[in-house]
Amino acid sequence: MKLLFLEDNPGDVRLILLMLQEAPSKRFEIHHVKRLSEALPRLQEESFDAILSDLGLPDSQGLDTLIALREQAPFLPIVVLTGNDDEAMGVAAVQAGAQDYLVKGNITTDLLVKSLNFAVERKRGEQTILEERNRAAFFKDLLVHDINNINHGLLFHLKRLLKDDTLGEKQKEGVSTCLSLVEKIAQLITNVHLLSEIDKGDLNLEAVDFKSVLNACVEKVKQMFIQSKEVEIHQHLPEEPIFIRGNYLLDTVVTNILINAVKYNRQPVATIWVEAHALEDGRYYKVEFKDNGIGIPDSAKSAMFRKSERFNGDTSSGLGIGLTLVKKVVEGYGGKIWLEDRVKGDFTQGSNFVLLLPKA
Repeated sequence: MKLLFLEDNPGDVRLILLMLQEAPSKRFEIHHVKRLSEALPRLQEESFDAILSDLGLPDSQGLDTLIALREQAPFLPIVVLTGNDDEAMGVAAVQAGAQDYLVKGNITTDLLVKSLNFAVERKRGEQTILEERNRAAFFKDLLVHDINNINHGLLFHLKRLLKDDTLGEKQKEGVSTCLSLVEKIAQLITNVHLLSEIDKGDLNLEAVDFKSVLNACVEKVKQMFIQSKEVEIHQHLPEEPIFIRGNYLLDTVVTNILINAVKYNRQPVATIWVEAHALEDGRYYKVEFKDNGIGIPDSAKSAMFRKSERFNGDTSSGLGIGLTLVKKVVEGYGGKIWLEDRVKGDFTQGSNFVLLLPKA
């Protein structure tokens, strides 16, 4: 193993070199430097298998040493050395990207060799996982792009067919069914793409006007069902503006909840009540979406937000990935979401989606 060793204390240098030279099961090619400024050009010019480094060097201290090494050699495993009174620094270093840490004074030859071997294998495993994730992301993006292109073409031609006066009613009904299915595929692709983006963790949160988003979503959902379902949406909101800490995905959250409230509803008029108020702690707004739909039994409520769960019957069929996306977005904002009965104890009277959204 070709090892870059950073240490300025002569006693520690002699001890570590002796241990590595005496290692019975591993041969080490050790390149020792005393300063970070000596190590960085070596990392740029040469290939190493691992780095063993004290964090306290003459020209660099603490986690700054680790950060500089990782920036110069992001794919190399790093084991850090800490003093007897600074084990917390070792833990912090692992959290910041080191593979392991060793406390001076407690190091044995066996422990040192095992730590270095472990670091190399762990880093190799991390790199393999990263490569697989990148490969999966590439194919996901390729698939989403190509299917979306096909869907756009299908939507265009199906909408043109619906306007063809030469088609009979049954033919138009068939075209309309196909159009609905293609639109569902398009929404599914969008949701999968958004879930992938959320998993990356970069949501770029800012102040968002909840009332404006809600009004836009209400109009959008009413237009979606204008020919198939009568929809009434009542808003009971405070007079003052409601600004939450979120982003553009708030539209997706509200739209999904409203659509589900209308789709899974057997009443002549699908009615939704949207209520909101600030909590006393001053940190959150509590927002409730109540409906007169078919409701969801207690045994299924918690699983409605897990995409891997499916249930038989109208009470859950089809809710799927949309609510998984909703939950991920809300939690990404630092909020919470759960499901209750609109009428406590009687799920058949409809559902109540409750959100805690952080104030901006």
